Amino acid sequence: SWDATTWFSGCLLKVFYYTIFQLPSWILWLSAQFFDVMIDLGINSPVTSASGFIPAAWAVVRDLSNIFFILILLYIAIKTILGLGGSEVKKMIVNVIIIALLINFSMFFTKIVIDSSNILALIFYNKLDVTNPDGIYVPTDPAALQGGKNISGAMWKTFDATRLIDGDTIELLKTTSINGIPVKEKSLPFSLTLGIMVIAGAIMLLAAYAFFVAGLMFIGRLIELWILIIFSPFAFMSWTVPKFASVEYLGWDAWLKRLVSTAFMAPIFMFFIYLIFMLLPHISEFKRGST
Repeated sequence: SWDATTWFSGCLLKVFYYTIFQLPSWILWLSAQFFDVMIDLGINSPVTSASGFIPAAWAVVRDLSNIFFILILLYIAIKTILGLGGSEVKKMIVNVIIIALLINFSMFFTKIVIDSSNILALIFYNKLDVTNPDGIYVPTDPAALQGGKNISGAMWKTFDATRLIDGDTIELLKTTSINGIPVKEKSLPFSLTLGIMVIAGAIMLLAAYAFFVAGLMFIGRLIELWILIIFSPFAFMSWTVPKFASVEYLGWDAWLKRLVSTAFMAPIFMFFIYLIFMLLPHISEFKRGST
């Protein structure tokens, strides 16, 4: 108790424990909650495609697109009078008639694509078992997750490296051999204790980063789908004019590509999460065997 070196090392370990171990643990918990909430919201069809401001914003773009139709008809009429159109003008007239009928249903057709992708994602989401391979249920906080599944908790329970450092392991690490005679120390060496905390903290920060980035992906998907719904009338309208169809992001070509890739990001992501959950029992058995 009078050893100043022990006091100093003990105080350092206490500081490191709260800074490089407890703080990453708290960050990991926050990012895991964020990840679970974003997945639940990202594949929830009413939240994705039926927010209150979307119909009003879509109606404004629809009305502006209808004005563009008048200009397109004038453009076709001028090309026809001057005899500059040929077969291209006839094709544009057919497209105008078709799109004039579809533009007012552009939000409906866009929602069909989005809802189809969400339903496909929900198929994999509902198959996820948030009971970890040890048979211990990972609880879900309804207030935090709004009824969603604690996917991050079930994954972390399997990959948690700190579970390997249990009481028996600590006792083994305290035991050293001097001239072939096992000697048991009262506590772990300073360097070993610090090393364990640094490695565990780094693993938790890496997992927190992965959960946070995945959650941001679903936020970005949600916002982008809202934008795609709002500007769907212009995208449908641009299909009639080749120059408009190639406009970046808002033109038909870019808009359709973004819609399909953004909408079906969720089911692809959930498919790989489902594959990971299928591998979790095998990972847990391997860890128990190696221990």
